[in-house]
Amino acid sequence: MNRFLLTVLGALLCISEPSFAQDKVPFDASTSGTEENVLAFVGKKTFVRKDESWPPQDPDVIYMDSRYQARYKIGQLVAGEYDAETIDFHAYDHYGMPRFSRPKNVLIFVHDGPNTRWHSKYNFYEVHRTSDGDWAACGNAYVQNDPDEEQKEPLEAISFLSPVEVNVSSLLLFVEDEYEPDELVTDTERAEVQAELDEENAETEGLYQPPIWNRQGNVATCQMGTRVADLYKFQNESRFLPDRREKICHKRFAQEIEALEDDEDAQDALIDSCTSLLKIQNLP
Repeated sequence: MNRFLLTVLGALLCISEPSFAQDKVPFDASTSGTEENVLAFVGKKTFVRKDESWPPQDPDVIYMDSRYQARYKIGQLVAGEYDAETIDFHAYDHYGMPRFSRPKNVLIFVHDGPNTRWHSKYNFYEVHRTSDGDWAACGNAYVQNDPDEEQKEPLEAISFLSPVEVNVSSLLLFVEDEYEPDELVTDTERAEVQAELDEENAETEGLYQPPIWNRQGNVATCQMGTRVADLYKFQNESRFLPDRREKICHKRFAQEIEALEDDEDAQDALIDSCTSLLKIQNLP
């Protein structure tokens, strides 16, 4: 019996050792790459922790963001060149612990330089295994419901390896939760708050409807989504390439922009003309 217990204990130690060892490896987000190199990968968190060395002690600068150290195990490299199983990078966030650290598996975008790797701020997707071995984000992604966004993430029918379900009732807001139990509230105030919550709840309910979701009572099951390759393509075309073109144009017309320092409209027109030409030429 004692020998059996020792065997089990030894097996458990072997299983837990890699995770423990990973936490003890010094954090190193340094790189010789350039900011234009974007790594997109499906990853699982090893750790995300606040960087206590940040911000620098500079009395002339007010830093609005906290910095975090992140280490992720790469499950699938979607774009870029990287050959290690884990990756270290910095993340900056104005609201506290980065939200990308919450899901079990995420498609995340990391700029590979200069000097350090850093997360493309607030830019990630929670993803799930598909029945055919791929990864995909479920349902409505970032801009599907944004009327101001002309370009949308592409959607297709997706069969997930395990059902991706949401209990919609758990997302709804109730007026009782807005007040302390002994708080005195007038009927008028309660009615005003209830009206606001009804509007928010209607928006929430609207997100979980066919054809993207199959709704049975309070449970919505995802029927459509976007594969990780398409998500990267969308982000590259709508975010990374436009940013890169704008930087190229600012550098190319630095003297002209400086000469137009008193005319912001003329500066914007110059940059827009330049970036439009780069887009037509399919550059960079």
